Amino acid sequence: MMALGLNYGAYMSETFRAGLSSVSKGQREAAMALGMTPGQTMMRIVLPQALRFAIPPMGNDFIAMTKDSALVSATGFVHELMWRATKVGRAQFNNLEALIMAAIFYWALTLILTYFQGKLEARLARGDR
Repeated sequence: MMALGLNYGAYMSETFRAGLSSVSKGQREAAMALGMTPGQTMMRIVLPQALRFAIPPMGNDFIAMTKDSALVSATGFVHELMWRATKVGRAQFNNLEALIMAAIFYWALTLILTYFQGKLEARLARGDR
């Protein structure tokens, strides 16, 4: 889990950095011209615009991390869903059924996360109209 956390943490920090750099310098200059402090500029101007660009790839990374957690079971250190499905399947001689149930669980979890990501993206896109 530590490896997944560090790996995806690096990806998400780069995604967030790209979102922050996507806000033009003119936006910051306009905020300074209005007399905003750097903190106000970040909270009221930069972050709302940066989040619109950063949320979609961050959501995709989160969903990919959920699916990649099955790879962690290959190391044998973590007892997660695929490992448990294999163990139960072997104990009851129903390997295929247990793995199909795990796959359905991952599929359902991915659908749910994708739905909420779509809702969040739609809400953030309201300002584009």
